[in-house]
Parts: sequence; structure tokens; C-alpha cells
Amino acid sequence: MSQGQSFLPKFLFLSNLLKAVRIRERVPNDVVKPSASGGVIHHLRGLHRHTLEMIRISHFPQAFREVIQAAIVDRAMQVSLEQEKKLNWCREVKRLVPLRTNGDGNCLLHAASQYMLGVQDTDLVLRKALYSVLKDTDTRNFRMRFQTELLQSQEFTQTGLCYNTLNWQEEWEKIVEMASPESSRGGLQYDSLEDIHIFVLSNILRRPIVVVAEIRAVPLAYPGRGIFEELPVHFLMEKEQQQKVKLIKEYLTVIEIPVNGLRYDTTHIINAARFVGKKCC
Repeated sequence: MSQGQSFLPKFLFLSNLLKAVRIRERVPNDVVKPSASGGVIHHLRGLHRHTLEMIRISHFPQAFREVIQAAIVDRAMQVSLEQEKKLNWCREVKRLVPLRTNGDGNCLLHAASQYMLGVQDTDLVLRKALYSVLKDTDTRNFRMRFQTELLQSQEFTQTGLCYNTLNWQEEWEKIVEMASPESSRGGLQYDSLEDIHIFVLSNILRRPIVVVAEIRAVPLAYPGRGIFEELPVHFLMEKEQQQKVKLIKEYLTVIEIPVNGLRYDTTHIINAARFVGKKCC
């Protein structure tokens, strides 16, 4: 590590602690709790509209740009994802980079908060909201989604596993406790979260979450089986699922782009989501 790099912060929010504290103070006041009579879950009032914008560094010298990127970008993760063609495989869209986040088991909430606001979920505001939704609100739709997805998993389809009512209740209680803001008994400070937690979180944040991971990638389209496969999109209500195409175009800024095909001399038109939002000040 170079001497200059050793003086740089390892996380983006550490570059301006005063601003980070001011933003963190605003987040709890933006969480709307459901009323006793309404069926609305906890959600953000307005901060969900913001999206972090990094400063332009293209005009800086190459050596300085590399130092900045090495300090705040998770290079190992980026290389791994790019080698697996999970990230930046499409040259027609803007390149993305993974920012460093704390690997304490709360990385999903840290990443979502950092993408929107530039600060991690250090005060566990999002985690507490997630836990409250699962524990204190009407979760019948979420439970149905969880059971449907689990029944379609390899664990069930390949083994013939069958659950009764008690089994389903026990599984759901595990899901709820995994989201607890209390310290985990495992190796990490908090329990890691699963797909259903991501789905609930997207409803709390009122915006889509695109997951790009070493094990599984969910872009709008990805190269597979010799063709480009579409993004699996899930909605909370069945009537929303029936209007998937319309809702995607309305909720995301979807554009059509031409990309080189997987076979020689072929071109495909695929959908891409343009990540837009207000800059967080």
C-alpha cells in the first residue's frame, strides 16, 4: 500500500464525517410507521428518492485516480464479478463499481443505505424497520411469497420435502429472528439476510433492488444458454405481477439498447434500467 493511500478513508462516508452525521440524523425521522387501522408497512417518506453521485475523477491524473479507487472500491469483489460476467459485461451501459461496506452481517442494509445516501446503516435504522415489519405488521403477503419461492427451490423440487403448518410457522419465525438488530450468536455481529428480506426491504425503500453477487446475479438481462435471459421480477400482489411489463417501464427508467450477440455477427435488443435519482446533499 502506498503512503498516500494509507491516509485515505476506507469507506466513503468517512471522507466527510460531519456530513455523514447530518444525514444519519435525518434517516430515523424519515421512517413512516403504519397506523393502527391501515395496512401500510414501515417505509421511507422521502429519502428513498435520493441516489449517491460520486464526484468526477476523470480529470485527475491516472495515478491519483487509482489511489482514490483503491481506497473506496472493493477491487477483489469487482474482479470476481467481472470474471464471472456478472458485472460490466455489457459495454453499452455505464460501468458500475462495488463500494466497500462493513462485512458485519448487515451488509445488505449498509449497501442499500450507501447507494441512496452515501452512509452505511450504522445506526441500524433500516434493520430495525425491517425487523418491525416482519414482527409487528400484517405479513400474510410476505409469507405467501416466501412459501411460494421455497416450494420452487431445489430443496423441495429435488427431495420431495413436504411441510405442514407447524413447519412453515417455524421457518417464518427463523426469518423474523434473522432480521433482528440484536447481536448474532454466530461469527458475524448480525445474522446475514436472505431473499425474502431483500423483497421486504424493497417495499420499505419503495424502490427496486438489483442484486449482483458472486453466486447469483439479477441484471435486467444476462448472457445464458446461448441467449440473453430476462430479469426475474417479483411483485408483492398478484394483480401487480400480471401487469409486470407496464409496471417495470413506469417504475424503472427502462431503455432499449443494442448489444453484440453471443454468437458471431448477431445483435440483440435488450432492456436496461438507467439508475437515476436525486443527489443527496
